[in-house]
Amino acid sequence: MALFGRRNEQYFTAMSVLEDFLARWLKAELIDEGTAERLRQFESSGPLAAQSTADRPGALEALLYLGLVVLGVGVFSLMGLQWDEFSPAGRVAAIATPTALLLLMGWVLRRSTDPEFRRGSQAAWLVAVAFFAGTIAVVLSEYTEAGDNDSGLLIVSGGALALSFALWLFNRSPAQVLAIAATSFFFGQATGTLPDEWSQEVAGSTVLCAGLAGVVLAEMGLFRPASTARGLFALLVLAGPYEAGVGNGPLVFELLAGLAAVAVIGLGVRRGDFPLLLIGVAGAFVVLVTFIFEHFSDQLGAPLALVLCGAILVGGVLLLGALRRSSGVFRRA
Repeated sequence: MALFGRRNEQYFTAMSVLEDFLARWLKAELIDEGTAERLRQFESSGPLAAQSTADRPGALEALLYLGLVVLGVGVFSLMGLQWDEFSPAGRVAAIATPTALLLLMGWVLRRSTDPEFRRGSQAAWLVAVAFFAGTIAVVLSEYTEAGDNDSGLLIVSGGALALSFALWLFNRSPAQVLAIAATSFFFGQATGTLPDEWSQEVAGSTVLCAGLAGVVLAEMGLFRPASTARGLFALLVLAGPYEAGVGNGPLVFELLAGLAAVAVIGLGVRRGDFPLLLIGVAGAFVVLVTFIFEHFSDQLGAPLALVLCGAILVGGVLLLGALRRSSGVFRRA
């Protein structure tokens, strides 16, 4: 799920393997400490090290992100202070203009060979998706009646989801996958407005379906980066049934959330993906704690329920450690 590519991971993995070999050679007295240190220095300045350094964020990238933050703050400040003084066309232009600039900025930066600028293009397009949703909302509010009813939320979320997917087709990066996951969750909440009263079951079921679709497509190799897509959409797989079942929702969704957590853990083990394991274990903990407090706190009492939840947490940590060792995801640094 790293945002900066696989070259960093390759470099640190190679150096970890080198340290393993050096330790064996030193123990066998095949080399001395001076030779080992020269080997470390030689390999640390090799091609992988140069690529890893290029992948690291620098001052230009930080300034670019700061510029995006300042742009966002400026737009929201303008909307808050001068919004009532604008005409309908002026209100649309106030948010549509920075949206277009962000899309253009992302397109220009994407064509750069500099890794910092290419990552900046991802961030620009990520922010553009949020601004695009705002643009649709303003247009609906100023020129249609949809802005005053639930269908407007569906249009806004659907438009943002469509744009995030279109941008992913041009730039299949972690930031664009994040945009698709976020807008999918937003669209799921919007579908909850379809019944006469907002329905957490409908919203949660939609989020679950979106999560399952994302994970399946990632497993098929159609949704990349696959590790990022698996992790983010696994969160939706957990969040969907949890939302549908928490509080006054049907018990079946709470049980489904538990099964989803087990499935995510199993996928993490199968893929050797430690972040995915962490997501699954954390999801299982949240589901179990919620289940205990909702259904057994009256019988057990709050203190005993807390003790049980603490035991579950400790057990989850121990399980996570065991799975981490067995999956062999992270080598010794």
